[in-house]
Amino acid sequence: MSEAPGRSLFQVHSRRSATIALSAAMIAWGTTGVAAKAVDMGGMALAAYRSSVGAVALVALLYLTGRRLTWAKFRVGIVGGIFLGLDLILFFSAVKLTTVANATVIGALQPALVILISAPLLGERVARGASRWALVGLAGSTLVVFGAAGLPDWSVQGDSIAVLALLAWTGYFVASRMIRNKVEALEYAATTAIVASLVAWPAAILFHQDVSWPDMQSWLWILGLAIVSGIGGHLLMSVSIPHLPLWASSTMTLSIPVISTVTAAIFLGESVAPAQVVGMVIVLLALAAAIRVSSTGNVIPAEAATTS
Repeated sequence: MSEAPGRSLFQVHSRRSATIALSAAMIAWGTTGVAAKAVDMGGMALAAYRSSVGAVALVALLYLTGRRLTWAKFRVGIVGGIFLGLDLILFFSAVKLTTVANATVIGALQPALVILISAPLLGERVARGASRWALVGLAGSTLVVFGAAGLPDWSVQGDSIAVLALLAWTGYFVASRMIRNKVEALEYAATTAIVASLVAWPAAILFHQDVSWPDMQSWLWILGLAIVSGIGGHLLMSVSIPHLPLWASSTMTLSIPVISTVTAAIFLGESVAPAQVVGMVIVLLALAAAIRVSSTGNVIPAEAATTS
């Protein structure tokens, strides 16, 4: 059995603290694209090493805190781990081929998918007006995507792979939401990391990527990805998602491309077109409005919200 709620080191107890935790996860994930593009490795090979380091660290932390990963707990996170592994290999591959902004903006289209499936799959309600603000945010994201056309790092192939990563990322969010409190956040994070590594290694080998031992600089990037976005981001997500509606938590991912675009411009020298700046402002404003609507508790059925 999982630990009693009062004994967990990784819990939040209110919607406000869940929102803060998920916001921190967005910052961690927003810097992932920059780190992935900076390291001199293939996307799938990077995903394999990154997920393996995360798995080792999380399992060690699990045992150091007196917990044990039983089969009953492990099997709860298998589906989420498969989706996480697919997301990692696809996203890291996409960011190597196209701009960081495009890869992350395409991932931010997730709320549109979630709004369509959250009601029939989870029976959730959508806050009144939230779907309209989500669409406004998606419009801003579209400006970021098309504003990059013609830039040196832009690629149709990379954008296409990013669409596949979007589908995997949505699956991970849904799977994580459906488990609710069946397993602790740390145990779930350890399980998904282990399963993700089992997905990433065969993929890297199958596609003939160089999986030889990385150099010291590459290891520093790998460790950063594993600790910041892997352990930090996913633990924060795991503890926050059970306390937030799925559509609300997914809408917050609209902030990721803004963070990614800014950090890519600063640290990688990627160009930012004026249209992308306008799009990022729209995304931030829409995100703020969607979170505000979420906090009011004024809800309507999701099927009605999609037509409001």
